[in-house]
Parts: sequence; C-alpha cells; structure tokens
Amino acid sequence: MNNDKKTTTIGAVILVGLAAGAAAWYFMKTEKGRETADNLLDSLHNISSDIKDKTSDSFSQVSEQAKNVIDNLKTKTDQFRSKADNF
Repeated sequence: MNNDKKTTTIGAVILVGLAAGAAAWYFMKTEKGRETADNLLDSLHNISSDIKDKTSDSFSQVSEQAKNVIDNLKTKTDQFRSKADNF
C-alpha cells in the first residue's frame, strides 16, 4: 500500500511538472502565449497600482482621523484643566 502511495505521488509530481513546462512553452514560444502573458502582467501591474493607491488613501484617512481624535482629546483636556483651575 505504501508503494502505491509513492507511485501516485511521483506520478502527480511528473504531471504537474509537465503542465508547468507546457504552460511555460506556451507563454514564451507562441505569439498568442506572449500576448496573453503580457496582458496578464499588465493586469497584475494595474491591480498592484490600484491596491497601492487605495492603501495610501486609506492610510491618509486613518492618519487624519487619528489627528482629529488627538486634537479633540487635547481640547477636552485643556477644558478640564481650565474647569479644575477655576474650581
């Protein structure tokens, strides 16, 4: 039984290797494959840029909100001190 499992694993590895080799050949050696690979890379680049932009925007918004919270806390602290001093 253990030998059958090894044979199955080796067979699966060989099939994956053949599929990867065929895909690499297709993307590098055929015009349509190169076109597809270029389109895929362009899409990945666009997605990466979009994620970067959205992350930057989100970080800016969070930073601005944090600054507002800190400013509000400073104002409340100053108000509390003023009331305490007048007490």
